[in-house]
Amino acid sequence: MIQKSLSLSLALVLGLICFGSNGVRAMTIKEAYEAIPHRQTSYNPLQSVAPYVEQANLARLFSLTDEAMRLRVSILYDLNTDQDVDLNMMNSVYDSILSHIKNLHVTKDADEAIDLIYRAITEQREFLTEWAKSDKAKRNVYKRYNNHPAVQRSHQKLLQAYNILMKSYPTETAHNKQAFFDHLCALDFL
Repeated sequence: MIQKSLSLSLALVLGLICFGSNGVRAMTIKEAYEAIPHRQTSYNPLQSVAPYVEQANLARLFSLTDEAMRLRVSILYDLNTDQDVDLNMMNSVYDSILSHIKNLHVTKDADEAIDLIYRAITEQREFLTEWAKSDKAKRNVYKRYNNHPAVQRSHQKLLQAYNILMKSYPTETAHNKQAFFDHLCALDFL
């Protein structure tokens, strides 16, 4: 019951994301993947060979990484089109996503990957906040974000997380190994 109410509160908060000052409608996960563009291979717990609790927590993790990716893509859209970003809304959604990720536990090794993902999303939030707070005249500098330190740190953490997951689940199905890659690659800026 607690898990169900957590899921509902997360869904309510996440349902609020992606409304820019111009009234742009919320972006679906599928639309966010298409906007990047990136292949979408969803983690499938029914195909997993991991124990049930691990399957469920990995499914939650990747659902949350998709939400973080959707938020980032929506914020980038607004910033790249020189629209204002509602930082209160953005931070509220990031707080919810990060809180849920922080409370996930899989295995000792996989928990290290979860911590890296948490920290990578935090780095992305830092970058997007810095960009959103910048003077509109200086925003073009941020459009070339590949070399920004926070983006680079986030990228490195996501690579490490992927490698840890692959080592932690060497017998996982090919589909779910691809999902590990696609979820984390979509979450990455680079």
